[in-house]
Amino acid sequence: MSKYNVTFACGHTSTVDIVGPCKDRERKLAWYAESGDCPQCYKAKMDAQRAKEAAERKEASEAAAANAKAYGLPELTGSEKQIEWALLIREEFWDMLQRKKPNSEGMLIIAAFFDANPSAHFWIENRYGLLNVFRAYAKTKIERSAANEVPETDMVETTAPAKQTHPGAVVIECPEGAVIARYVRDEDFRQIIKGFGCEWDAEKKAWSRSITLANGPQADRAAELGNRLLKAGFAVQIAGDNIRAAAVSGEFRPEQTRWVLLRTSGDYEGYLSIKFPRGDEETYQSARKLSGARWSNPNVVVPVSSADEVAEFAKMKNFAVSPAAQKAMDEYRASINVVVPGDAPEPPEDKDPSEILNSSREVLGDLKDD
Repeated sequence: MSKYNVTFACGHTSTVDIVGPCKDRERKLAWYAESGDCPQCYKAKMDAQRAKEAAERKEASEAAAANAKAYGLPELTGSEKQIEWALLIREEFWDMLQRKKPNSEGMLIIAAFFDANPSAHFWIENRYGLLNVFRAYAKTKIERSAANEVPETDMVETTAPAKQTHPGAVVIECPEGAVIARYVRDEDFRQIIKGFGCEWDAEKKAWSRSITLANGPQADRAAELGNRLLKAGFAVQIAGDNIRAAAVSGEFRPEQTRWVLLRTSGDYEGYLSIKFPRGDEETYQSARKLSGARWSNPNVVVPVSSADEVAEFAKMKNFAVSPAAQKAMDEYRASINVVVPGDAPEPPEDKDPSEILNSSREVLGDLKDD
């Protein structure tokens, strides 16, 4: 072993130990000079590389976490590093299963498998044998399902479009005050359901949209969602013959998006609130011309004293008026005290100054000195 003072390709000089035959030492010295980094530069380069890889892993993990939340996959449990690693493993396995193009029954089993394994440790521990673990799970699931078949009479009818492009079926339900939809992770489905106004409900493990007086009726919104999905190539399962028929025919009442509401809190409590889709500049400009109108995010507000103007505006622009707003407008009209003002008395005629001066020789009281 011999020590050499070497000037590396990075420009720094350092002492190194080189062993072996002379020709190998000379080759190594030449490589150091042409391509090698000194120990300090090499360490700095490796540290930078590791930091870059860690940042890339973290970014990919955050993206995987966002996707998992959007599609309803369970949150992983474990340490921060375990979760970061497991998210990537789980997402890669999901993508691999999707490339196999499973049928509708397979999609349901896949969703159940992911729901049953929220532990980061599970995904890390089984990362080299996940497919075998999944096959065993699927086999057990199928066997249990066969032993507990649901009678056909208890199943909701599946309605499929002539050209179905997505496996399985979207389940649409109508619990009180909402329309909810369940389906496996699918980007096309996510775009449709978010465009419909649904948000992910972790408790229900479904996409949900609250139904109110302003956006209902519930049956029409369920039919509308079913219609959108059928047009996009999804099969649907909707309880209720009328809703299902409306989803197929497209014969449902469109959602009312223009409303006159009553502001019930804040600086403009008691004002009428003009609600319309964002970006409708023509309607915005028309609403701002109403007496006393002003912008109060997210709507234009108008004092109830402009009730008649608002009523005419609503009629011309096809706005619906909420019961609370209508009541406020009616109460304002009823409170108006309509009167016919009398004529003011005529001022007395001016008298001739000479008559006043001749009426008395004494100085007028107003002109006397104090």
